[in-house]
Formats: sequence, C-alpha cells, structure tokens
Amino acid sequence: MKKLYEDRGMIKWQGLMLAEHGEQIKLENEKREKETHPLYLDEQALEEMQRIVVESYHEQREVELQVNTFRLPYIEGFGVAKSLISPESGRLLLTDGSYCIKDILSIQLADGNDYN
Repeated sequence: MKKLYEDRGMIKWQGLMLAEHGEQIKLENEKREKETHPLYLDEQALEEMQRIVVESYHEQREVELQVNTFRLPYIEGFGVAKSLISPESGRLLLTDGSYCIKDILSIQLADGNDYN
C-alpha cells in the first residue's frame, strides 16, 4: 500500500525535545565514554593484574601479556612495567609499548606466575 505522504520517522518528533533533554543526553554519553571499568575484568582480576604490574615495576621483572584485538590475532606484549596502572590513565606502559587496560586478556610474569 502506497502512502499519501512520506513518513519522516523520528525526525518529526525532534521539535518536542527540549534543550535540557539534549544536554542531558550529551552528558550521559560523555559519562559512558569516560567509564574506566575494563570490559573483561572483574575487581578481583584487576587487583591481581595490579599486583603483577607492581611486582614488575619494583623488581624490574619482565611481564608477558595478551591484548584483545577484536577478531584479529591477539597482540602479545613483553617488557618491564614503566608505570603503575591507574584508573585515570586507563593504560599500562611497558618498555615495548603502551596497552589499554580494558583490552588486556592475560598478563603474567615472564618466569610463569600467571593471571588469566
């Protein structure tokens, strides 16, 4: 059945949206983007990862890690921690590069002390 007019979908309702609504939606989206919680790690796993990184940092021991690349082969990192994990930065800095904490799947000390 052919319509007599072209339906504009949600566009026709945009006029009913107040400026405050748009500001609130924008704030919620920014807040969601700033969340620092890792995708794959619970609080206990993050604490264990922190312990391994602190040990690497203070004792200058090398760590091995796997980073999720979303359907591509995992990236493997190797090196000594140059900075401690902080939720504000969201990154782990090793001697061979910087890695996003939320993408780290596993990390272990090079001698085999494992976290998965």
